[in-house]
Amino acid sequence: MWKKSLVLGMVSIVLISCKSGFVDLSNDLPAKEISQLREGKYRGIAWAGETALVVNIDKGSLFENQRMCSQQSINIFDLKTRQLQQLPLPFGDECKSYIIRDLQLLPNQHAGYIFEIPDLSSISIKSVDVVTSSESDIFIKTSSDISLDRFSYSPDMNELLLVDVQSPLIKSELYLLNDNKVNSITPEFLRADFPAWSKENLVAFFATKPYPGSGDPIKHWYQTENQIDYPWQLYLYYPSSKITEELPLNVIHPAELKWSPDGSVLAFSGEYKGVEGVWLVSNLDMPENLTVTRIVNGLATFDFSPNGKSIAFAYIGLQNPDRQNILYIVDLPD
Repeated sequence: MWKKSLVLGMVSIVLISCKSGFVDLSNDLPAKEISQLREGKYRGIAWAGETALVVNIDKGSLFENQRMCSQQSINIFDLKTRQLQQLPLPFGDECKSYIIRDLQLLPNQHAGYIFEIPDLSSISIKSVDVVTSSESDIFIKTSSDISLDRFSYSPDMNELLLVDVQSPLIKSELYLLNDNKVNSITPEFLRADFPAWSKENLVAFFATKPYPGSGDPIKHWYQTENQIDYPWQLYLYYPSSKITEELPLNVIHPAELKWSPDGSVLAFSGEYKGVEGVWLVSNLDMPENLTVTRIVNGLATFDFSPNGKSIAFAYIGLQNPDRQNILYIVDLPD
């Protein structure tokens, strides 16, 4: 009898997957809690060593002498000892308004992130060496024409993709910086963001082409809502041939996009088919038969382990405010 029930259960899963267009394993993969903050929330993760996670922790802001002081920090979490080491800020404990964003693993296996001090118009990309616990600037933005909202380096780190968000709702673009020359790789798109450059020299990104009404002046609140909820499409860009390929996958409110270490799988955080989560996209060499699998049941910041067999994640967004101070690891299906 139990064998018959098992078969019926498997058939049900297959039917549900076919109906929804994705496989949902988020409730079947046990997530292990590895750390819980007493104060603050996780805002970014980079798995930068076999036993080292670099994390961005945000404790909000406070006002001191009528000035706003940011309370973000970059920390190294040791998976063996479960100890958290906070890296020093360049200005110590002085009250400053600053922003840390887009924490990620660099091709040289260091962690990288954007550090911005709006008051000084200072924006740079910093690199974190988890072995020495040291930081250094690897890129300093000097041009005022293009913003630096997110980034991605080529495998040899000789080229850099910059995201220029001209309006959070209306316009954003990807620029390739090479030999001090800056060229847009997404001139035909209305929005382009979340670039991820694989070790196989393939760029993935989310983008939106112009659509009816996208150029109309904003006069009513529902126009803004329509802009926010308009779906993004997944694209692949081949730097050697400068060819862009569209994949049949639409996402609402994407938050992150990353390649697995071997470059065979893409993972993103966002809303797909009306469901929020962290998703794996495989079978990329056959776009008409993409496999989309949900592995986390909610929006989260995340990163792959060095061997690609696990991910570390922490919840973000409005649905899980009470769990954003917890760091998890989940083993991925074979």
